[in-house]
Amino acid sequence: MPELDTAEGKVISRGASIRPGVTVAVTTRNRQRRLLECIQSLSSIGGLAEEVVVFDDASTPPLDVPLIESECARAGLACRVVRSEENQGLIAARNRLAKEARTEYVLTVDDDVIVLNRNGLEHALRILDSDDAVSVVAFPQVNRVGGLDPGASQPCGAEYPCYVDRFYGYSHLMRRAHFLEIGGYREILFYYGEEPDLSLRLYAAGRQVVFVPDRSFAHLPEQTGRDYAGILRFSARNSCICSILNMPLPLAAVATWRYLQWHKNTLRSNHISDDEGRKWVRRELTARFPELWSQRRPASWRTIMRWKSIQKHTPRYHEREITPAP
Repeated sequence: MPELDTAEGKVISRGASIRPGVTVAVTTRNRQRRLLECIQSLSSIGGLAEEVVVFDDASTPPLDVPLIESECARAGLACRVVRSEENQGLIAARNRLAKEARTEYVLTVDDDVIVLNRNGLEHALRILDSDDAVSVVAFPQVNRVGGLDPGASQPCGAEYPCYVDRFYGYSHLMRRAHFLEIGGYREILFYYGEEPDLSLRLYAAGRQVVFVPDRSFAHLPEQTGRDYAGILRFSARNSCICSILNMPLPLAAVATWRYLQWHKNTLRSNHISDDEGRKWVRRELTARFPELWSQRRPASWRTIMRWKSIQKHTPRYHEREITPAP
């Protein structure tokens, strides 16, 4: 099959065509060692996932494609590697991977995730196969031995399947068609906060996000070199952007003010000095406001109230039986 050149990148490796099923989508940048560990762990979901698509986001040096293909083959999976010569960022990369996928479902995992067992994916597939309204299935964030990490962000703390107001991107199974129908992630965000934004937009479109408690995906983030001031900048800016885009006007104004206060208070409570970061957030919002205003598609008050209620109560999700084909 010929290579595919696009403005975003180049497909430099292709596996065989596959049946409808699950694509594993992984974005990586300068972390080949962690990526290899992730791929090696995919052998535990052999027979469920059929292809791995890796987005190399301008790694220097580029990924060793033959090595990646070899490790995927060991895990019993076909492989494609898509490379961008310029840093696209995680959000744009995930949008690209969703378009590249050839299957109905996409299992997105970070390159610092290892799959502990197949239980979570099997559970999530039963839900998506039996309930067309569910767009995303979220999983808990656990450590290498399957324990919950008390310092990690979780979709919720329930021990039962339930509706949730958001998921986190380190591992989730999504219905590709629903994702593409609403335009995927907003690339204006670039980094951080894309998942709750997408979740609210899915609910506004009549879709659902469900959490299952199966401890199947271990997230092992590297803490070295993390820029927490930068993370807080993007978190504050993007929370404000999503409020402006998604919320009815009075609520958008209140939420924006609260996120700006949260940014200031969080910096203070963590003894982080970043006055320039606070100014940057305000400059970004001011400069982008005309664009944001033109793109506003606020959810209804009914959707917002339901979304907030789900956030507070995490109501149980009652699984449906799959009706055998006649």
